[in-house]
Amino acid sequence: MALEHRVLELVEDDLRRRGLAATTSRASQGYVVELTGGLKMFLGNLTDRLARLDEDEWPAQVAHFVEAGLALPRSSGPLDEAETRARIRTRLIPDDPDVPTPCTYARPFAPGIRCVLALDFELAVQTVTDATLADLPLPLDELYRIGQANTDAEPIDDTGTVSEHVSALGGRSPFVASKAGNLAALVPDVIGEAPCGLLFAVPDRHLLLYTVLASAAEDQMVQFVAFTQTVDALDDDAFETISPAAYYWAPDGTIERVTSHLIVEDEPASVITWPASLQRSLP
Repeated sequence: MALEHRVLELVEDDLRRRGLAATTSRASQGYVVELTGGLKMFLGNLTDRLARLDEDEWPAQVAHFVEAGLALPRSSGPLDEAETRARIRTRLIPDDPDVPTPCTYARPFAPGIRCVLALDFELAVQTVTDATLADLPLPLDELYRIGQANTDAEPIDDTGTVSEHVSALGGRSPFVASKAGNLAALVPDVIGEAPCGLLFAVPDRHLLLYTVLASAAEDQMVQFVAFTQTVDALDDDAFETISPAAYYWAPDGTIERVTSHLIVEDEPASVITWPASLQRSLP
């Protein structure tokens, strides 16, 4: 059974033990449980959290999630401007035509990825849909501006290296990977100087992988191969995968996808495409 289905069953069982009835719906980012009175519990964050814990820890986490959710106001009327400014975030999500998302306002970020708005309620992240967007008290451009600034300010708990050619930023915040939406905010203060740009990947919403490209073409080739091999080796069945691809970010803000995944003779294969915006130093 898929993890998100198991989490849904655990939450439903917990609610039943409390004598509470609920209806379930499926949103783009996971299941939503709605109680009588309008209280909604978005299970995406909980599912992501449980995926990182041992199963014997799940019941306590589910009970805490439900108790905290029940403590929220039952009537969640439109947010005022101050709360909207505090809660709005930008969020990167997969651009999958087979999974429709009610966010026609979404902005393209890179091939295979869109940038939407989300509201951070700490225990749950609620994607802003076309319907809920109409209830927010700020214009769309302002929401994106403030949301990006808030995402930029989300904490990074872990920095380190995965291998010689791959570095990582990680954290408990579900918006760490979405910091890729404004990589210029990470260069140079967090990542360092990157005059030739970066390779990056967002395999999971808590993880941002990157490589600062060297200036010599022969070194860049080594970095491309090492980075794409690392990204390809990641578990693409992880919950909340944003994209399995590797991308190139140029200092002028241009973003290009550098890997494509094909099936060749019934076997998966990855193809590297050299980004047109990268100025190579030819020997």
